[in-house]
Amino acid sequence: FQYASARFKDNEAFVLNVVTRSGIMLEHASVRLRDDEKIVLAAVSQNGQAFHDASKRLKDTEAIVMAAVKQNWSVLYSVSERLRDNEEIARVALSQNNYACHFISERLCKKLR
Repeated sequence: FQYASARFKDNEAFVLNVVTRSGIMLEHASVRLRDDEKIVLAAVSQNGQAFHDASKRLKDTEAIVMAAVKQNWSVLYSVSERLRDNEEIARVALSQNNYACHFISERLCKKLR
């Protein structure tokens, strides 16, 4: 996919098929598709690290962050302060690793520990 033409990297059906199988391939999608909620949600649901290649707008979307954190709590270090203070996201992250407390809000860390 990384060597595909720009036409394929901007083809919704093609990119969705690719990221559903290997979410990390989102990095090779067009800028437009890295801002497509359906594509990004599929990518981060398969591999939380794909979160880093999502658009700035989608990185501040609760559904995208939750899906990414379910796959890999460590993406929290790239999440907005607003969503670091989301109790549901914090619970999911802490259920995977108590170290996640370093990346959620202090208020939630005290509350949920």
